[in-house]
Amino acid sequence: HLRIRHDQVMDVLKSQTVVDTRSGGTVTVSLPAERSAMMETSQLPPQVRDGGGLLAIAVAFRGATAILRTDLDTFRGRLLGVENLGTEKQPDWRISLLSGETLSAHPVATVRSLQVLDKTLTVGLSKSLDASLNKGRWKPVRLTIRLSGKGPHDLAVSYVVPMPTWKPAYRLVVDEKDDKGEQGVLLQGWSVVDNLSGEDWLQAQLSLTAGTPLAFKYDLYTPRDVERPDLTPQGVSRAEAPPPAMDATGAEDAKKEAAAPPPPASAPSPSRYYKSKRDYYRGPRGRAAGGGSVGMRRGMLGDEAPEAESVREPAPAVSSRALEQSYASLVSGRSVGSLFRYDIRKPVTVPDRSSALVSIVSKRVAGADVLYYLVGSGRPNPYRAVRFKNTSGYVLERGPVTIYRGGAFMGEALGGRIEKGAESFVPYALEGRVVLHLSSSAKDEGLKLITIRSGYLTVETQSVTHFTYKIMDRTGENLALYVARTRRDGWKVIEPKDVILEKDMYYTRIPLNPSGTTEFTVKEATPVRRSLSIYDSRARQALAIYLKGSEVPAELREKLTQVLALQEEITKIDNKMSTLQSSISQLRRRQADIRENIRVLGAKGNEDLKRKLTKSMAEVETELNNLNRDWVVQNMKRGELHQRLTVLFKMIQL
Repeated sequence: HLRIRHDQVMDVLKSQTVVDTRSGGTVTVSLPAERSAMMETSQLPPQVRDGGGLLAIAVAFRGATAILRTDLDTFRGRLLGVENLGTEKQPDWRISLLSGETLSAHPVATVRSLQVLDKTLTVGLSKSLDASLNKGRWKPVRLTIRLSGKGPHDLAVSYVVPMPTWKPAYRLVVDEKDDKGEQGVLLQGWSVVDNLSGEDWLQAQLSLTAGTPLAFKYDLYTPRDVERPDLTPQGVSRAEAPPPAMDATGAEDAKKEAAAPPPPASAPSPSRYYKSKRDYYRGPRGRAAGGGSVGMRRGMLGDEAPEAESVREPAPAVSSRALEQSYASLVSGRSVGSLFRYDIRKPVTVPDRSSALVSIVSKRVAGADVLYYLVGSGRPNPYRAVRFKNTSGYVLERGPVTIYRGGAFMGEALGGRIEKGAESFVPYALEGRVVLHLSSSAKDEGLKLITIRSGYLTVETQSVTHFTYKIMDRTGENLALYVARTRRDGWKVIEPKDVILEKDMYYTRIPLNPSGTTEFTVKEATPVRRSLSIYDSRARQALAIYLKGSEVPAELREKLTQVLALQEEITKIDNKMSTLQSSISQLRRRQADIRENIRVLGAKGNEDLKRKLTKSMAEVETELNNLNRDWVVQNMKRGELHQRLTVLFKMIQL
C-alpha cells in the first residue's frame, strides 16, 4: 500500500511504473475512485442537498418522522413544515408536527433539538456535509499494489510528482596574481533542496536535473460520464432527441474538467528554519548561518568590537586553498537528452518539510579579475568582473554568485545559465576610476565587380563601421578591459582578430595603460551589393580593378578598355567644361559690376570714365562669347562620347 497526497494522484496515475523484479509476476494497481463534491452532491436526494439550518431541515425533510425537544416537553410526529404566525417585522416562526391525528405548532425559540428518525436522510445529510467540506481532499489516497504468485517480491516502484525547483548558489574566489602575473579562480556551488513530499527522505539517492522539460497536468482520476439526451415523452406531444451541444470526446470533456473543483493550493514554501528531530532552530545564537562564508565574515568584522582594555586581533582571512580543501564536490554529472543531471554520490537524508544544502561543484578554473563594459548600458564606467571559463564539467544553472578576493567580500551578482566550456563574465562592482568614451563612423571599403547587365554594373563592397573606444584609466593596475557588444546579423568583426564570440554577444579585449589614456578601434563589416551606372566613379574603379586580373577574356578586355578610354575622355571634357563654367561665372559677375558702375555715374558728366567702362564691357562681352562658344563645343563632344559609350557598354554582358 502507498499513501499518496491527493494533489499528486493525477501525476502518479500518468507516470507510475511497478515492476516485480524477482518473480516476474503480474502486477495490478487500484485506488478508490475520485468523486468530486459536485458528483457526490448530485447523487443525494434533493431534500438532503437543500438541507441547511434548523428551519431549512424542517422544510426539506417534510414528511419525515422526528422527535422535537422543547423547553416544555418532548414531542414525536411527522414534520409538516414551518410557518410564520407573526408579522414581517416581528416574526413568530413555528414548526408544525402531525402526531397521530393531532396537529401542533411549536415556537422555534423554545426548540432545543430536532432528531430525524429516518436514517437514510441523516446519513445523506452527513455525506452532503462531507462533500461541501471537500473532506476527501484532506486525506491521502491509498494506492494498492496486488501481486500474483508466491512471495517474497522485490518491487521497483517509480512515479513523477511535482516538487519545488532546486535553487543553486555559487562562490567565486579569485586568487592573487603570482610572479608571472597570472590568476586563478576557485568555483564552488551548492544547491538548496526542499523536501515537501510528505515523507522523510532517509538515505535517499538524489539527482538534480538542469533544463526545461515539458510537463503538464492531466486528470486521469476524476470519472468522466458520457452525456445522454433525455427521450422521456413530455405530455402528449412527441419531441425528437436534440443533438448534443458539442463533441462528447472533445469540448464536452473540457467543459466537465473546467467545472471540476480546482486542486488545493500547493504547500507553502519552507521557511529558512532548519528542522531537527525535535524542533526547528536557526543555528548557533549570535553567529550567522552559511557554512564557509562565516569565517570570511568574521575575518572582515573582527576588529570592530574592541574589548575593555585591549584590542582584539582580527580573525585570519580564510584562503581559497582552505576553502577548496574543506568543500568537496559530492556529485557526478552527465547529459541526458537536452537536460543535464547532477547525481549526488552519497545518499542524503532530508526530513519532510525541511531543506538541505548539497554541494554540487568545487573546482579551480582558468580566470582573472578584469574590467567589463557592456555597450548600451548608459554608463561611462565599466564594472569590475571575474572572467572564467566553465571547465568544471557541469552546466551551471542561473543563481546568485558571491565573489571573494584575499579573504574579503568583493561583491555579488546574479549569474545566468553557463554551458560547459563557455566563457563567462560576472560583474560585481562599478569601477569609477575608469572612464570610457565611444565614437563611431562608417564607410565603404573595397570594390568587387559582380555582373554587367543592360548598361549597369553590380558591384559588391564592404560597409565597415569603426567603433573607437577612448579609455582613461586611473587605477594604477595592469587590467584588461573586455567590451561586450551585441552581434548584428550579417556583420563580422574584422579587426581585431582575437575576439571572444558567443551566441548573441562578442567580447573584445583591450589592454589598458594603467595610468593614462588608451585608444582602441574595432571594425565590423558586412557585404553590400549596389547597382551602378557606368558614369559613376565607383563603377570605373570597379572596372579598373577587374581588368587588373589575369583571367579576363581578350575580347571582353578590349571592350572594357575602350569603355575606360571613353570614360577618361569624358572626364577630361567634364574638367574642361567645369573650368570654362567657372570662368564664365566670373566674367558674368564682372559684367554685372560694370553695368552697376555705369548706372551709378548717371546720364551726365564723367564721360571719360564712362568711355573706359564701356570699352571694358565690350572686352568682357567678347571674352564671354568666346568662352560660351568653347563650352558649347565641349558639351557637343561630351554628348557624342556619351552616345558611343552607352552603345558600347550595352553590348557588354558579364
